[in-house]
Amino acid sequence: MTSVVVSPGEDITTHLSESDRWVVAVTNPTSKVTVLADSLTDVVADMVDDYDPSDPAKAFEQRLDYVVRSTAFQQAIVAAAAVEDGTLDIDTVGEDALTALFSDRTEAAEVTEWNHSVPLLHVSSHYEPYTERPRPSGNVHLLDPYTELTLLQSLHAAGSLEVLFRDVIADNDAEDFAA
Repeated sequence: MTSVVVSPGEDITTHLSESDRWVVAVTNPTSKVTVLADSLTDVVADMVDDYDPSDPAKAFEQRLDYVVRSTAFQQAIVAAAAVEDGTLDIDTVGEDALTALFSDRTEAAEVTEWNHSVPLLHVSSHYEPYTERPRPSGNVHLLDPYTELTLLQSLHAAGSLEVLFRDVIADNDAEDFAA
């Protein structure tokens, strides 16, 4: 298993050759750092401190902890940007909306529908199909730590990471496609 961190401004092509079999490339759109890896586990290990995939239950707990922390952080960034650009007025949005935006992500949000212009970022593990609580509808992005793949796909869908997977087919030719 291998991963390579490509710094911003570094020529990514120096890490690409015919013999490389990178399975996934993940770029942080803010820092412009890209991780090339030959497994999803390698990418997640670069994101989650002391990630241990050998124990599935522990690995899930580590991904869940990562999602809880990163979702709260990302929500704060999104909300701050909305305040700055005028699409979120803290004085008029209402207590329920503020609670949903800035609450701890260790528990489900008390929201059934979210129609605000600022997206609500939360943790999918708190909702169906993982629990009996229905998922909130509307402008909601749920980050999903269930597997390494669902984690990366949900981070990509929320715009937190740019994720590209390489589909390696049997004859060792490769086609690239986006998440």
